[in-house]
Amino acid sequence: PEGMAEMQQLCILSLNGNRISELPAAIGDLNQLTTLHLSRNNLTRLPDAMGRLQRLAKLSLTGNPLPDSEKDKIRNMLPGCHIEV
Repeated sequence: PEGMAEMQQLCILSLNGNRISELPAAIGDLNQLTTLHLSRNNLTRLPDAMGRLQRLAKLSLTGNPLPDSEKDKIRNMLPGCHIEV
């Protein structure tokens, strides 16, 4: 969404079940984000900018048609994060 980068204090973002097929690179600007719920969407890839989310502790991706290669990529980008796929 437009203006996402302006939400600098956002800690928890829940976008479950919204038929989202693509995330903007601006998601990586949410540097206070600790929890991101993206379950039950249409995501097949995630932006590389998510690697900038160093405080992210929990990422929910269940119910998305993500290929195994994309799951591996996100695990490598966010090694300290609990990821549900």
